[in-house]
Amino acid sequence: MIIPAGHTHFRFDTLSFRIPAGTSFEALDRLMSDLAAGRFGSVVRAKALVATDRGSRRFDLAFGNCSSAPSRRQSPTAGWW
Repeated sequence: MIIPAGHTHFRFDTLSFRIPAGTSFEALDRLMSDLAAGRFGSVVRAKALVATDRGSRRFDLAFGNCSSAPSRRQSPTAGWW
């Protein structure tokens, strides 16, 4: 199906919140996996930079694909950006 230009209708909601420094990596990994699986509705994109109990980590979710990696940058909750 081809959708003519200008005829797409997307509505995105945004939610932002602080995650306390030192939150467990496992809890955040489980949250991102649950988001990817649709447990909280249809989530297209989610991302986080968090000071976990395993150090500063970057979490990314896009269209059901979830990943995490050590961050080269310190998270804002850990004291510097």
